[in-house]
Amino acid sequence: MYHKAINSLVKAEPCLKTIIDHSSIRETVDPAFPVAAVSVINSKIHLILSSPKFSKLKGYEKVAVLAHEYAHPLLGHLDIRKLEHHDQFLVGIAHDLAVNSLLHQFKLPKSFILPKMFGLEERLSSEVYLDKLSRMDKSQLMSRVRIPTVEPLPLELLESNKVIKSIVKNIPIKQQIFL
Repeated sequence: MYHKAINSLVKAEPCLKTIIDHSSIRETVDPAFPVAAVSVINSKIHLILSSPKFSKLKGYEKVAVLAHEYAHPLLGHLDIRKLEHHDQFLVGIAHDLAVNSLLHQFKLPKSFILPKMFGLEERLSSEVYLDKLSRMDKSQLMSRVRIPTVEPLPLELLESNKVIKSIVKNIPIKQQIFL
């Protein structure tokens, strides 16, 4: 279901190969689960895919979804401790805006949120997007965006930064910058 998309992603972005090689993919059929999510479980990065939803995507959408999810750990988004005291709805939007603004080479699904949808510039950090979003009307944001939540386990919070650093340190310097 996802192997062809993984191969296409690695061809498009070879720097993601290391993180893909050091992660696992889990599938779920839970109808409440989003198309995909990335998490740290038992000191390992896991990409979790909704089999029914992912299988309905077009090939280019599958590649974009995988690029999106694998970019989160590269940008440090799995270590949510640094933003845990902020509104998690806004943190989710900010993380997605930071990731999606870097994915220009991929044809993104229409459901992906982009900075221009909020009148924001591209290629900013999650923290900057969070600051800008926090000044906007939250009810208006909530009506325009649905960010699914997958609550991390306490162990995941403690271990996520360590896992990301151990994976990223194995990426050659020239490849550490995503896109």
